[in-house]
Amino acid sequence: MTPQQIVETYGHLDGADLIRVLAQQVFPGQILITSSFGAESAVLLDLVAQVDPGLPVLFIDTGELFDETIAYRDTLIAHLGLSNIIYAGPSREDRKLAEDLWQTDHDRCCYIRKVAPLAEAVRGYAALVDGRKKSARI
Repeated sequence: MTPQQIVETYGHLDGADLIRVLAQQVFPGQILITSSFGAESAVLLDLVAQVDPGLPVLFIDTGELFDETIAYRDTLIAHLGLSNIIYAGPSREDRKLAEDLWQTDHDRCCYIRKVAPLAEAVRGYAALVDGRKKSARI
């Protein structure tokens, strides 16, 4: 299905109903939820937990996260009963390469810490669900 066909067919659905249809009917076994596990992400993660706490949820660990971010992530996982968290991030070598890169080349630093790990992690999935707001839909 194209993105436009998905919107035309299922665009009237919201929240858990939309995730349920996408995960169980449109892309069964081929859907990945992406989340920063920030405060706004909790809404999407709660919807995922209502549908199926075993749906795969991707978390990118850049290697530069605050301890509080990790603690909040872990709290959300436990509270919502999420059971299929996929962790991705730069390799140890790439973390060292990007260590001070943010000072001189922001784009390259983000590529190493976020873009490349995301591109690797999404291989094999047909659909990604993220926390974009309704107004930003396809």
